[in-house]
Amino acid sequence: MTREGKEDFEVDGVPFNFHLKVEERENFIKVTLENSLEVIFDINDSEQQIKFNLFNFHSIASQLKVLPFLELILAGKTVSFRGVFIEMNDLDTKEMIENSKHNFKLLNEVKPVFEELSIPNETIIIGNIKDIYLKIQLIADIFVNHDYSRINKESLEKGGLLNLYVGDLRILVYYNPNEKKLLINAFSETYSKFETVLHFWESDERFAISPFIFLTSNELETCANINLRIIQDSFMDPVRVLNNVTFLWINKFCLSCITSYDNTQNTQFLELAEYVYMQLKVTELDADYEMQIEFNVLQVYYRLNGSLNKEQIEVLIKMKYSAEFRENIAAMFSCNVLLNSKTEAEHFFNRLTIEERTDYLVLPIYQLYLNIN
Repeated sequence: MTREGKEDFEVDGVPFNFHLKVEERENFIKVTLENSLEVIFDINDSEQQIKFNLFNFHSIASQLKVLPFLELILAGKTVSFRGVFIEMNDLDTKEMIENSKHNFKLLNEVKPVFEELSIPNETIIIGNIKDIYLKIQLIADIFVNHDYSRINKESLEKGGLLNLYVGDLRILVYYNPNEKKLLINAFSETYSKFETVLHFWESDERFAISPFIFLTSNELETCANINLRIIQDSFMDPVRVLNNVTFLWINKFCLSCITSYDNTQNTQFLELAEYVYMQLKVTELDADYEMQIEFNVLQVYYRLNGSLNKEQIEVLIKMKYSAEFRENIAAMFSCNVLLNSKTEAEHFFNRLTIEERTDYLVLPIYQLYLNIN
């Protein structure tokens, strides 16, 4: 039998409130506190032995709750729980107590760092608990003690983005060798205002762009410190150039946002893509690019609402006729997908070259194509 809930404990007069799960089996009872600490009671043991196992990290918040509790238990203090009293005696727990104190101090040091990175302390971190603590020590060394000795500076001579991992948690930071503070949050106001330029060597043209347009859908989905508002605001900066040249990169970023929605169902990715496309719509671009924007806004709307309204369908039909007149097979395929014309969409997809079909496999419109009933 298993049950879950909130329970009050008391250790040497110190109150604790834990989320716990109780599993009752034939030979033992296992109590799991904060998804981190197991307390196992052997029912058949005449000596009434109890096993403690800090088996899972779970989150910074959960560790900060269970470590003081564990330290008191290891020190031989009496635990009171539902009228049951537990006490550990005659055990050599000095090293375990020191480890518990060290880890508690370490987590309190990095807690503000995670808050600065906009990562809630309740964020679940999956992985081996010893490995996680080693990586948290690295975070403390870098952001608290300013020890950058373990960063490969040679590969980042002029600065660049750097991934830090804590368990399965991915943190994107920016390394700037020219600043006193070498590492900053890659989704901070400071980084969003950094000058980022597309430079074309042959023409020597330079265009200021958002520093986020090179993010992939994988980075958008997996970076724990991502801040979509910061990304959106970076496209509002008047110094950022929106034209026929930068459109190709910006459009690629927006398609990554749409793909990220398909993978996560997080509508904020669609709202970000729609916002950026609306910035592009007020820019004078080539007719083909304007049609791409119109179409991609429609597929964003289709995802948000599950269908298109009458006016949008009329716009799409006009786009389809225009594509047919220009013999644009790719555009005809895409239009038929949004019109839910499966037979026609399949027909035009098969008319694409092998190379074009391969390119389409990773585009968000292909995901809609697969989902046509």
